[in-house]
Amino acid sequence: MTHQALGGVKVVELCRLAAGPFCGKLLADMGADVVKVEEPGRGDPARHRGPYPPSGPHPEASGLFFYLNTNKQSLALDLEHPQGREVFLRLVKEADILLEDTPPGTMDSMGMGYAALAGLNPRLIVTSITPFGQTGPHRDYRAYPINSFSAGGASYLLAKGEGFGRRPPLQPGRHYGDCESGVGASVATMAALYWQRLSGRGQHIDYSRQEWTMGLNRWYIVRYINDGDVESRGVNSYPWGGVLPCKDGHICLICPRDYEWDRLVEAMGNPEWASDERFKDSLSRAKHGQALNQFLTSWLKDYTKADACRHLQAAGVATGPVNTVADMLSSPQLQEREVFVETEHPFMGKVRFPRLPFKMSATPWRLRRRAPLLGEDNHQVLSALGYTQGEINALEDQGIVGRGVTAGGAP
Repeated sequence: MTHQALGGVKVVELCRLAAGPFCGKLLADMGADVVKVEEPGRGDPARHRGPYPPSGPHPEASGLFFYLNTNKQSLALDLEHPQGREVFLRLVKEADILLEDTPPGTMDSMGMGYAALAGLNPRLIVTSITPFGQTGPHRDYRAYPINSFSAGGASYLLAKGEGFGRRPPLQPGRHYGDCESGVGASVATMAALYWQRLSGRGQHIDYSRQEWTMGLNRWYIVRYINDGDVESRGVNSYPWGGVLPCKDGHICLICPRDYEWDRLVEAMGNPEWASDERFKDSLSRAKHGQALNQFLTSWLKDYTKADACRHLQAAGVATGPVNTVADMLSSPQLQEREVFVETEHPFMGKVRFPRLPFKMSATPWRLRRRAPLLGEDNHQVLSALGYTQGEINALEDQGIVGRGVTAGGAP
């Protein structure tokens, strides 16, 4: 049997959509046993977001939910009901980690705040993921991913380059900020888990998605704090080169050093324009970057992304394609590394998706199970907590535990 890095670690996930579930996904993909607690009947709102297969929208066929929830179990539980909260407390009593993304004060109002949970399980780590944190004048602000991402300063820096200085900031791709936040939440949780193993004690992690996003731009923030230097979208980070068009899209080309410039010139066949006095050294090339890019674009127009990168990399020039999803699926690099894996799903058929984005030699990633159907694991989870079959049936009859969806499509 293949061991996994977090094998035996028990996690309860009370999270919706992307940030918390992505954190839980990373832990589950490294072997943790993650029980996802969902609202009976409806489940995680991610189940009602696309993309969907050609057969059309269905709460058990969301590509978003599938990707965010592989290797997890689903328990459909009504936390508004006192008996539902009793079940939840029994679940948390046995757990190492609770991930939750309810609005600040919600868990306390249900009698399940950190103080109460720590009294029940002193080893418990509670990671509370919110847009702006548990304290401060904005703690109760409502937010979608774009709100906290923009509040962290990231949108202000998009897009960047000449011509963008006076244009409005761009919005990020869907769930980009939340998935980034999920990575940060997993880092904080893993550090707390390490401390738990050393000390035997848990702790509360007050995690702000805004603050994590700020951290992604810390260089610009530090410059402003210390020098008063405001980063502008209108300044091109790369005086020349950068993202350049070619025959079938764009490539990224970076040559900051003179010896790299020499390699580029040789790879282009030593064109006459490269001997222009304006391009004699790195300072001159930076000063006349716009003119230089016009020459480079003219040279690249006959090359595809793949051909340009292959040719320039062979000459020792740092370059790479601006890939679409289709490009990545057909990439020989990603195919060789077996990045995309396939599994069967009762509602979606065959599904391909990317594995964990790193390889561990002793504890490799493996797909233990596809994303769960809503409440699919009710009986297994509750039986492990000591509930009898009769007690589980009674909880389902009262609607405290939602009847699980089966592979046949019905509860």
